[in-house]
Amino acid sequence: MLGVAVFLTAILAVAGEDVDPTDAVDPVDALDPSSLVGQLNVSLFEKLMLRTLPQAMIPLHHNCTDYSETGDCDLVVENNLCGAEKFYARYCCRSCTLAKQIPTYGPHLSLTAKIPVTANISTDKRELRYGENVTVTCEVSGSPVPEVLWFLDNKYFDVSGLPNATVEDLGGILTKTRRETITLPTNMFNNDFLCTCIAVSTEGRGESRLTIYVEKDIGLSSEILPGERLFTLTDDITLECTAKGVSLKEIGWTMNDEILENSDSYNITEERIVEDGETRIHSNITFLRPKVMNNYVQCFASTPAGDFRNTSRRVIVMDVKIHPSCKDIAGRRECFYGRYTCDKDYVKSYCCRTCTLVGVVPVGPQPPSNIEAPLKVYLRLFSRSVLYGEEVIITCDSIGYPGTQRVVWYKGNTTIEPTDHHLIEETVTKSSMSCHVSSTLRIMGIAKRDLGKYTCKAVNDITESESSAMLEITRDGYIELYRHSD
Repeated sequence: MLGVAVFLTAILAVAGEDVDPTDAVDPVDALDPSSLVGQLNVSLFEKLMLRTLPQAMIPLHHNCTDYSETGDCDLVVENNLCGAEKFYARYCCRSCTLAKQIPTYGPHLSLTAKIPVTANISTDKRELRYGENVTVTCEVSGSPVPEVLWFLDNKYFDVSGLPNATVEDLGGILTKTRRETITLPTNMFNNDFLCTCIAVSTEGRGESRLTIYVEKDIGLSSEILPGERLFTLTDDITLECTAKGVSLKEIGWTMNDEILENSDSYNITEERIVEDGETRIHSNITFLRPKVMNNYVQCFASTPAGDFRNTSRRVIVMDVKIHPSCKDIAGRRECFYGRYTCDKDYVKSYCCRTCTLVGVVPVGPQPPSNIEAPLKVYLRLFSRSVLYGEEVIITCDSIGYPGTQRVVWYKGNTTIEPTDHHLIEETVTKSSMSCHVSSTLRIMGIAKRDLGKYTCKAVNDITESESSAMLEITRDGYIELYRHSD
């Protein structure tokens, strides 16, 4: 029994227990299994052996200790974190080594790995309208848990008296995390601003930043009623303008750098509505007795902070009389932007009023309505001579009006559908009084089955047009592509 006591004393010493050797020797009957005390001592002895025997068998370096002041090393082992980061192996070296999650010797014994101090700032919305509140959150981590410092545009910002500011300690294993959330009203700032969160502790420093974008507090739109840009002296000319914003101050009109006000020449009306904290102003200006002019009329809106936004519309008034039947069938806006094509017969038909005002069409009745815009189709052949098995490319350009023409490819009389063998790509470009559709057919791995006639047909609401090409093979094995006309 004395040998057992000595062995037990050695085990306790390995376990780091302070033991008096004389106390370790008990009477022999203390270990008698027939007694309750003996049974308890045997049970404790077995547990002690299970806990300390691996330690006695694994030699630990004197640098290999558990440094954690939070008592988290058991959790590090339990969650298998010993090898996740170097600092886990350093601060919980003893527990991780005994759990065989790290080798006995390694870089962790150099005691250089530190628990990082980090900061991460975030917000659910970075683009705000002036006057909106923005909520910003910063999570910091380290050991000990760092303090949070806030900076706005690189100036320290004390959040201690800020309403709705919250602090949450989220805990963690060895490294601890804290979350701070603050709410800022953007009317504190006239422009975009930088928000910085800094984590600081005795172990180091971390930083995270983001820019909050403050949208100028004006949404502005304007239009001319009923939509045209060209007028006669007998026309009523009315322009409307709408502005909205949280801190919108006023809306106004200018022309030739002169502010327009109610007078014998102009009638200005304004409607102001405030709803859900936002101001909306709608203003109309009517030219009472228009004169011949070619000017830009500008609508502007401003805020108390000095933000300014404007939009303008060109107004042209001409001393021309228009025949009652002479109208813009295509729409006066489209005709205005297409007025430089009034030399075309179909434009004169669709835009009689506009073409008369610009002086291309003489004053008189509407031209015949049966004048149609031509629908033209051109083929571009990129692969005039290729080898068997190569790629053939044909592009079909169609230009027409009105609407958007539909382009269809045919081989003989059969419609070509897009496949891996026949690739079809199409682009549509619209301009005033014209529509350009470009369709490209790619025939991949040209073979005998692909020989024959290829046709591109364009169709719109008025007419249709087509153009064809032939694909043939020569005696020397070349595939020839050329335009074909019936």
